[in-house]
Amino acid sequence: MSEVERIEIRSAVWKAALAYTGAAAFALMGLALVVFSESLIEAIVGLIGFVFFGVFGAIGFYQRVRGQHHRVAVSRAGLEVYFPGVGWRRIPWGDIEEITVLDIAGQKFTGVRLRSYEALLAGLTPEQSRAAARLFASMRLFGRATAVLLGNSRLGRLLGGSEPVDDLSGMLAFSRERFGAELLFGWAQRDRNARDFAEFLRKWQRAGEADSKPR
Repeated sequence: MSEVERIEIRSAVWKAALAYTGAAAFALMGLALVVFSESLIEAIVGLIGFVFFGVFGAIGFYQRVRGQHHRVAVSRAGLEVYFPGVGWRRIPWGDIEEITVLDIAGQKFTGVRLRSYEALLAGLTPEQSRAAARLFASMRLFGRATAVLLGNSRLGRLLGGSEPVDDLSGMLAFSRERFGAELLFGWAQRDRNARDFAEFLRKWQRAGEADSKPR
């Protein structure tokens, strides 16, 4: 177990580059439909795809440059998660019910199930909480659009529905009900595979809980 006080996980730069390259590719696919398709419906779909992925890709790149992207860190005091629009939030290890690996639409995620939201939400202003929910809603829309273009009906069903998600608490509850855990760490947030990352978090959890026991 590391004696370092805090470690921020830094995923490889190529992962972010791959994500933005994918968004650019979808945007170009949409443009190709607009230019070459003889069907009005396909042209409209292409135009929507071009605007949608082009805009989201540009926004994502800008936020990445400014450091406004989903990040994670560990310390003996707890798991720390950076929510864009909110900032760093610490979750005490005792508030974590389980750290597991989840398969969502064919992709492996490290999932963190919480037994309490109290520390995570403590001190948040209503505006900060709504800001996190707005980002979640935009990413949900982005995921649904990707599912349509890829023909991934399973992913579309997971991200579908009309449930209102108005704040951070609602976002966490939606994620737990729909995906199986409040917090999901995909390949873009990790520095290793989902199973190894789960074990890495468990080791820090065990160390943190040992520190908190009376001596």
